[in-house]
Amino acid sequence: MRIVGKMGAFTIYDLEYFFSFNVTSPGMRSVLVETAPNQFHEIHVRDSSGFATLYPTRILVAGWQSVIKVKFDDGGNYRFVYEDYFVIKDGEAVLLDFEPVFQAAER
Repeated sequence: MRIVGKMGAFTIYDLEYFFSFNVTSPGMRSVLVETAPNQFHEIHVRDSSGFATLYPTRILVAGWQSVIKVKFDDGGNYRFVYEDYFVIKDGEAVLLDFEPVFQAAER
């Protein structure tokens, strides 16, 4: 378990799981938010089967808002890279949905 950083009163962690078939890179990762001492909430989980890459979770600052960035590269022939972004709103992690922005840009 590794501390990613703080967002106000909340601490963000990466919890990496290593399996016996590959001990050099994590086989799975959970992103946890500590909301009180010893009280964690999992907001994201991803496995890294095959040639996939789990990038370390980062906290970005966008203006006055801190944002949690979770990135994953599937490592396949077509190389899809997935990024999820979360904010903490009213004490809860909220996944940002950019689909309306993409739709507006297409128009």
